[in-house]
Amino acid sequence: MNLNNFTIRSQEAIQQAFSIAAGYQYQAVENGHLLKQTITPEFFNRIDEIILFPPLTFEEIKQIAGLQFNIIKKSAGASGIDLSLTDKATEWFAKKG
Repeated sequence: MNLNNFTIRSQEAIQQAFSIAAGYQYQAVENGHLLKQTITPEFFNRIDEIILFPPLTFEEIKQIAGLQFNIIKKSAGASGIDLSLTDKATEWFAKKG
């Protein structure tokens, strides 16, 4: 293992993380201004913090679709109905939301 290469990659990862964090901080400020224009001051003053989460990847959305289907499958199974979902159907549900 090349330690120098590892150090450079680590520094690049840290810089990328700070860049992403700075982008989210900028978005939080922008969203705060937009929120302030959208809602009443009484409600806005009750907001302590705005937290932005990175958008979900398509793979994460597919996992969520699969988990939600498993809940439906379990419920249907209690009534004696067996359900299954193909990968293509999971992708369709993930795309449609």
